[in-house]
Amino acid sequence: MTTAITFGENRDVISGTWSEIKAVIQSKNLFLQYVESDGTYTIFAFDASLVYTCSIWTGTVPDSVDINGYSQAQNDSDKSDFETNFQASSNKRISSPTSADGTLQISKQRLELGRESFKRIDNASEQMNINGIAAGIPVNIWNGTGAGDSGSDWTRTGVGSESDASAHSGTNGLDSGITAQNDMIVFDFGSMTNITGQADQVEFWIQLKAVVVGGQIHIGWTDDVDTMVGNTVKISNYLSNLDLDVWKKVTIPIGDFNMGSNAQKLFFRFEQASGIQIWLDDIAIVPSAGGGPYIFRISAPTGYIYHVERIALVVSAPDTGWSSTAFANIVGGLTNGLAFRYRILGGDIYWSFNCKNNTELFGQLATLNDINFDDSEQMIVFALEPQLSSVVLTDDNEVVEIIVRDDLSSLTDVRAFLHYGVEEIPT
Repeated sequence: MTTAITFGENRDVISGTWSEIKAVIQSKNLFLQYVESDGTYTIFAFDASLVYTCSIWTGTVPDSVDINGYSQAQNDSDKSDFETNFQASSNKRISSPTSADGTLQISKQRLELGRESFKRIDNASEQMNINGIAAGIPVNIWNGTGAGDSGSDWTRTGVGSESDASAHSGTNGLDSGITAQNDMIVFDFGSMTNITGQADQVEFWIQLKAVVVGGQIHIGWTDDVDTMVGNTVKISNYLSNLDLDVWKKVTIPIGDFNMGSNAQKLFFRFEQASGIQIWLDDIAIVPSAGGGPYIFRISAPTGYIYHVERIALVVSAPDTGWSSTAFANIVGGLTNGLAFRYRILGGDIYWSFNCKNNTELFGQLATLNDINFDDSEQMIVFALEPQLSSVVLTDDNEVVEIIVRDDLSSLTDVRAFLHYGVEEIPT
């Protein structure tokens, strides 16, 4: 029986010898197919719109082929290799779906659907409508000098000068002036101290006066001989935006610095570009005294990989008061903000953003559902939908977090969920 093979008009056919085609099939892990007809094995494999194919003769190689350099001896060797090592496993069902014209539809990978709620790292609860304000009374690092300022400031060195115009509160604040690359502002406690053991967070007020494309402001700690303790963090990871001439409060968990030893100096360093200018005031550390902030986290268990499809945030509150400057219906918005981030524990923050009001909440997240119930309750489901390749949680050291740092207890319900694909890891 003679069997005709037609690969279709929408395919590019690449022909070669058995050794050439076999190498491609093995390197791409393709499904091997063959048809035996008129004393010939026609062997082929699909790779999307490509077809790789070759022929092996079951008997005598035609003279026209032998003249072109493919000998009987080579054919017999190829036939033995194919029949011994490949024939039995060939012609398996190709599991990938095809379109109407027969083109294979190839997905990136096969993933099991997963869904999990964000849980507090201290008690595994899901509910985020809680008071996340730090309970400790801030301890002053620097708040200027003058009659209207109080507290014993740490010694300040580096660039900048005090002025009344740059004050957030009291009489004086700090104006960095136009900075050069790697300029620093340093605050020196005067002796080594266990910052990690004494404080939950560092906080300050900042007003951006001039920003530069590519420029960054890093904050970190050093010891008494100016050796780095832990790592620096970028202030931009804790800001909602880089708007100029607006006072913004920044709160940074002490744990983000990953300090493994005592420290003495807090520094602000201007990096990547010259020309940045800021005002600073009311810099403090907040002692550990219970209360917030509260971190809600999801990570993949050891041995699993999560490909994140969606972070869904569910917010429910009475349907009045949802203005642009409110957070849901919390008048005036949040002081610190609801923070979202993807990071390595003890390492880099891949991305982070913050929402203090509805403008930032609706502006940075998509709206999946907006429902008004009969009891005058409004529920909105917000979503962050990264591409599967952009947020991948491997084992338990890469995490997605939501941090509650304000009082959300007046809201009816706040909780969040992660939708993801679970990668099958061969054992």
